[in-house]
Amino acid sequence: MKPKKKILMILLGERLAGAEQHVFMILPELVKFGYNVSLLNLSRKNKKNISDEFKRKLNECEEKGVNILHYSLRNRFDFFSINGIAKLIYDIKPDIVHTHMIYGDLFGSIAAKKAGVRTVVSTRHYDYSFSTTEIIKAKAYYTIVNRFQDRIICVSNKIAELSEEHENFPKAKITTIPLGYSDAKVNKAEARIKINSELGIKDELLIGSVSRLIKIKGINYALQAAKKLKEMKIAFKWLVAGEGREKENLILLRNELGLENEVIFLGQRNDIHKIIAALDVMVHPTLADSFGLVVLEAFIQSTPVIATTAGALPELISNNQNGILVDPKDPGQIKQEIVRLAFNSIERKLIGENGRLRFESFYTLEKMVLRLSNYYDHLS
Repeated sequence: MKPKKKILMILLGERLAGAEQHVFMILPELVKFGYNVSLLNLSRKNKKNISDEFKRKLNECEEKGVNILHYSLRNRFDFFSINGIAKLIYDIKPDIVHTHMIYGDLFGSIAAKKAGVRTVVSTRHYDYSFSTTEIIKAKAYYTIVNRFQDRIICVSNKIAELSEEHENFPKAKITTIPLGYSDAKVNKAEARIKINSELGIKDELLIGSVSRLIKIKGINYALQAAKKLKEMKIAFKWLVAGEGREKENLILLRNELGLENEVIFLGQRNDIHKIIAALDVMVHPTLADSFGLVVLEAFIQSTPVIATTAGALPELISNNQNGILVDPKDPGQIKQEIVRLAFNSIERKLIGENGRLRFESFYTLEKMVLRLSNYYDHLS
C-alpha cells in the first residue's frame, strides 16, 4: 500500500476559537488515517499569555501522535521570520502544507513556496461579507497571498462564493468541505440539574448564547430580546458563555436594561457541551458566520437553536425544521421565536431532535475527516 502523505498544518494560535477548534479536532484523526501529521504553531513574542486551554489542546494533540512545532514572531508583520519558517518547513519536507487563518496563510504560504513545497492548501474560515471595509481588506490581502497558494478549501458554500467573487481565485481550485464535530452528547436532564444547582436557577425557561464577546457576534441584540421577554413577565434565565473585548460593555448594557437577575455572564467555560445540553433554547444572534460550529454543538445536544440568517447559517438550518432562522439585528424577532418555543414543548423537542439527525447525517467529525483524506489523496 502506498504510504500516506506528510501533512504540515500552520496557523497563528494563541486562544481557542472556531478555526483553532477545527484544527485540533482533525489533527489526531488524520494520524488515525495513517498520515504523518505536524502542526507549526506561530505565536508572538510580545504576547505574554497563550491561553491555558490552547496549550492543553497542543499537548493533547502531541500525545496522540501529532508532531508539534513552535515559531515565535516578533509581531504580526515580522516578515523577516519567513526565512526561519521556510527552514523549518524544508527540514520537515511535507508533501502538503495546509494553512489556516490570516497569519498562517501569509507566513505559512510564502515560506512553504520558499522551501520548495509543491502543494500549498489554505482553508478559508472567515466570513467578511458583513462589511464593505472587510471586503476591501480581504481583496487586498488575498491579492498577495493567493500567489503562493495552489488550492483552497472553504468551510461552507457561502465562503466559497466569497473566495470566487472577491479573491479572484479560480473556481476549479476551490473545494467546499463542511466542518464536522466530535460527538460529545450528554444527558440533558443531568446537565440541567447540575447547572441549576451551580447557579441557583429554579423552574425557569433557560436560554443561552455561546460566543466570543465581540461586536460581530450580536450579543447586544440578545440582551435587547431579553429585555422584551422580561416586559412580558416571562420567568427566564439567559446564560452568556465566553470572553472578549466587549464583555464589559455588554455587562453595562445588561445593567442599563435592568437584567441583572435574568442574564448571567459565565465567562470562559470548559464544559460548554454540558451548558448547551442544559438549555431549553440556544440563541445565536451573530451578524456574520463562516459556518456555525456552535450551532453544531446545539445539534449534538438536541437543543433547539434560534440563529440569524447571517453567513452560512442557512446551509445548516432548514427554517422551522431543525432550527429557526431570524433576521440579523432584530431582537423583536428573536423574542417572538423564543416565546413560540417557550409555550410549545413538543415543537421544541422536535426541532432539537431534527438538529441531532442533521448532525448525524452530515456533520460528524468522521465524515469531515474522510472528505479531507480523500481530498489530500487526490492532490498531485
